[in-house]
Amino acid sequence: APDDTLQRAVEHTLAGFHLDFPVVDKQRVVGVLTRRDLLAALAKHGQSAKVEQVMQRQFSTADPSEESQDVFSRLEVSDYRSLPVVEQGRVVGILTTDNVREFLRIQSALLPDRASPAPA
Repeated sequence: APDDTLQRAVEHTLAGFHLDFPVVDKQRVVGVLTRRDLLAALAKHGQSAKVEQVMQRQFSTADPSEESQDVFSRLEVSDYRSLPVVEQGRVVGILTTDNVREFLRIQSALLPDRASPAPA
């Protein structure tokens, strides 16, 4: 939440959550807190600073109906490692470069080998 402290974001990070976090106010995404911004703000302002002071207010989101390759392409050219997945203004998930990359690898492995001859 925007009024959470940076300490709360640290707790999420240490609990194994994502490196970038969507910042949600009343179920609406209002920003993104990146790992880089979190670390810089901790050094500059300390743990008691509010998330809203350091969150990115300009950010991209993904739609649940988007093709994974399109989302991955956007992630690769952005400064973010993740994108909130938003449907009708509400966060319904988060995609990271790692989980999209893994999904694409699995999809590729499931495709029939086009170089193999067809069985007789």
